Amino acid sequence: PSERPRFDSRFTFDRFVVDTSNRLAFNAAKALAEPGAPRFSPLYLHSGTGQGKTHLMHAIGQAYLDAVPEATAIYMPAERFMFEFVRAVREKDTFAFKARLRGVDLLMIDDLQFIAGKESTQEEFFHTVDEFMREGKRLVIAADRSPLALEGIEARLASRLGAGLAADIKPAELGLRRAILDRKLEGMPGAAVPAEVLDLRAVVHSALGSLRS
Repeated sequence: PSERPRFDSRFTFDRFVVDTSNRLAFNAAKALAEPGAPRFSPLYLHSGTGQGKTHLMHAIGQAYLDAVPEATAIYMPAERFMFEFVRAVREKDTFAFKARLRGVDLLMIDDLQFIAGKESTQEEFFHTVDEFMREGKRLVIAADRSPLALEGIEARLASRLGAGLAADIKPAELGLRRAILDRKLEGMPGAAVPAEVLDLRAVVHSALGSLRS
């Protein structure tokens, strides 16, 4: 059966608030979601928690599958990649695991930092990345820091991850945080929140660093 991930319908390009802190990542994500041969791959998104990486990954998946309905895609956290790979090794079924992941048109792996120090998982992931790059297919990876700054990640894997387009998302300033709250409120018909409450929440989220999560 074709892979059809359950993407969050709230996380679309139209609902992503863009400014200078995230414009490169946003434009790169939109470009990778366009049909036809990708202009670059992999796309590597990196930022702190709650800055919009997962939102963009869901947006890419939805836009690409809307444009190419027959395409297949997989979105999974790196921890799930590791769990499924280890299970496949134990069950002596690594061929099916590799065929499933490497056979899709779009592969997206979130929170890559969680496979740091996992040598066998990194080995498998390296070959997966290599395969996608060799075949010119779409690959999107997200992590909390740039490829070369990832601790516990093999140098050759870090090199591959940075071989496409690496785009960072900087922490949102107060104006952007407030705009994001306004955009969220637009999706809540009938909700009325006083402006001073929204202003305060934007300031609070600045401290928590989790507005986009």
